[in-house]
Amino acid sequence: MSDRQVGRQEVTQGYVQYLGNWPEDAGRKPASRSIKEAELFSKHGSKTAIALSMFIRPKGASRSQIVSVCGSPQMNRMRQLIAQGKVKGETTKDKETGHKIYSISLPVKKQKSEKRHIRRKAA
Repeated sequence: MSDRQVGRQEVTQGYVQYLGNWPEDAGRKPASRSIKEAELFSKHGSKTAIALSMFIRPKGASRSQIVSVCGSPQMNRMRQLIAQGKVKGETTKDKETGHKIYSISLPVKKQKSEKRHIRRKAA
């Protein structure tokens, strides 16, 4: 097993209940990178973390996709982070379904400073 596979398993370990039974209508599973970014703002293994990681995906997530995975919308934390200026939020409309798609991203400066902060914690 490569170092990359071991690292991914460590990240996704707390999310087996969500990732193991991933619904088809929820889109692609979030990448381990998205989960790591979500954990900057939420507890490991929580519904909030999996919802934020879905919003971080390149195509974002609709409210119905979040509900199909988490059982509830989990929108409040995303809105709170946008209001605090910790993430950038964007909404678009899905042409196929007509659903509103929410996506978030860390500002570039925040990503670099957050990575330094994580390295300091590990040392």
